[in-house]
Amino acid sequence: MWDAINQYTDTAIYFWIGGTATLLFMLKMGLELLGGGDDAGDFEVGTGDDLEFHADTEVDFKIFSVLSIVAFFMGAGWFGLTARLQWALTASVALIISLGAGFLMMTFAAGGLYFVRKLKCEPRFDPSTAVGRSGRVYLTIPPKGEGRGQVQVIASGKKKVIAATNTTDRPLKSFTSIKVTQVMDDGSLLVEPAE
Repeated sequence: MWDAINQYTDTAIYFWIGGTATLLFMLKMGLELLGGGDDAGDFEVGTGDDLEFHADTEVDFKIFSVLSIVAFFMGAGWFGLTARLQWALTASVALIISLGAGFLMMTFAAGGLYFVRKLKCEPRFDPSTAVGRSGRVYLTIPPKGEGRGQVQVIASGKKKVIAATNTTDRPLKSFTSIKVTQVMDDGSLLVEPAE
């Protein structure tokens, strides 16, 4: 039955399926890479130690997604066309090969997307990375035990303004150079004048 189909008819069908699916695949993949996919979210890009790659336990493996279904049609279309034109196979054998190739492409797309979504690049702020670093007083810090001020220091690869407590008995005025000695439990810094 399948051998009776005109070769030009099924090759045209394979071509249009493969071509259309390829365009849709490229569009969907571009949206995924630009953050327009299902897991889109805002994130800041920093430098140095603030970028950590970690596994996201919330990601589920989904064989049926828009991207994997489009990948199925892309693989089925191009392999069906190749089977008919290049390999000169019969229409029924070409159909079996195209369906198998489509399923394989769908599995690869779903698996690839799963692993890409498991890796998320999230900037993480860790005030302990400021210990031992120099900075400047941003807002005057009163003497020891009389309150807090703010300092500007590099922590996690970014310049941050962080609450700070003085270790000396004299106030530290704005723009005074300081050195971070410790991180307090609440995330504020303990500072002393820089030498």
